[in-house]
Amino acid sequence: MPADTAEARARVRQLEALLEGAERRVSLKVEKAWRDLRDAATRIEAATRQTDLAPAAQGITAVRYQVCQAHQIEVSRSLLALQRARANRSQAPYDQHTAAAVCERAT
Repeated sequence: MPADTAEARARVRQLEALLEGAERRVSLKVEKAWRDLRDAATRIEAATRQTDLAPAAQGITAVRYQVCQAHQIEVSRSLLALQRARANRSQAPYDQHTAAAVCERAT
């Protein structure tokens, strides 16, 4: 009988350790999900600002090119920056929705 008790106690300690590890993993997953959600909101704000500013920068570069104050590579770079800003703005809400789903699932 004492052997059964010792074995049962050892099993309880083992299960408690497994439970503690699982709780720690869930806690870390929830923290990461919240962080990702905050980061996604920040990326939306940044992408919106970039999208608002990029057309003006591209327009200025185009005018500078027309008056021979800029090279074609600068025009290409400004167009690329505009396209990246638009792509980032399109991707940001998706990232936020994904982070929200992960966050909801984790909690």
